[in-house]
Amino acid sequence: MEPLKIPLSAEQAIIDDVSVWEWSGAAYDEGAEAAEWFSSYFGNPSRLVRFKEGLCLSSTSTVFLSWRPF
Repeated sequence: MEPLKIPLSAEQAIIDDVSVWEWSGAAYDEGAEAAEWFSSYFGNPSRLVRFKEGLCLSSTSTVFLSWRPF
């Protein structure tokens, strides 16, 4: 599988109904190419999003694992 390169400096469309485990809020959608890459890799429909500074309004810290065991 080819590496996926995503320019983090580019602003993308904002999705308001993002949910990751128990968190929900707004985030940048990193686009169709990233969605296709992750969907192919995981074998399930997936989207890659990143948090926009100021959109994550929570009084608690949110931590996501950067890997998953196989």
